Amino acid sequence: MADEPDAALIFQDEMEIHRHPALTRMWAPVGQQPEVPAPGQNQKKVVYGGVDYRTGRLTYTVADTKCGAEFLTFLIVLVAAYAGRKIRLVCDNGRFHTTHAVRAWLAQHQDEIEIYWLPPYCPSLNLIERLWGHLKRSVLANILYADLEELVAAFRKGVQRLSGHRERMSFMFDHEEILAKISRSSRKRWQGPHPRICNASRRKSRPLRTRRWPCATGSPCAAIFPSRSPTRPAGRPTIPRVTWTSRSSWPTATGACAA
Repeated sequence: MADEPDAALIFQDEMEIHRHPALTRMWAPVGQQPEVPAPGQNQKKVVYGGVDYRTGRLTYTVADTKCGAEFLTFLIVLVAAYAGRKIRLVCDNGRFHTTHAVRAWLAQHQDEIEIYWLPPYCPSLNLIERLWGHLKRSVLANILYADLEELVAAFRKGVQRLSGHRERMSFMFDHEEILAKISRSSRKRWQGPHPRICNASRRKSRPLRTRRWPCATGSPCAAIFPSRSPTRPAGRPTIPRVTWTSRSSWPTATGACAA
């Protein structure tokens, strides 16, 4: 980008948002596993997004499906948002990214947008994946929204807090912190013996790699599954359990979203 200092570097990808709540760790009293209600039938939307590496600005569209036509709609919106500037778009080479209509449109607008295709199966190279993960954990997890409109509204509110505020997106742009985490994780040593899970039908066993947590009873189950152990340390986060409930008992998501 040295030859075009005004060019915008955009990392692009899609994300599905579901009414069926994703589960993540949350605080709960010791010995009590929180429950999250789930809908009887799941519904979803697809978000096409592109984040500006320099400013952290997120440009996105919401659609019903993943297809070449919707991806082309996103490209048109993106070019209009950066009118007068050259766009260098980094994205994967999914099938709907390379349809004949998309390639023909890119050939006609090569002066406005240029695509850099990522290698297959390399999501870690696409920075927007970190943004999607953050939004799923902080906005969409552990909450059942009444309908798709509330789900999309909650997503838009979460994006509004971050888009264009690069200082709030260190989880995405702070490469030194990420490299430090990788270095620390590579130096960790597994403590204690590795328990084995036996399959009686095949009469084979495979090691289960895990760290032993402090446990008063010394039980292997207490060490492997701390959320099920009555002796797990106080204050340790646990994974909630999804429960199927009737529509009349669904909680409202307004207070949870505002929190």
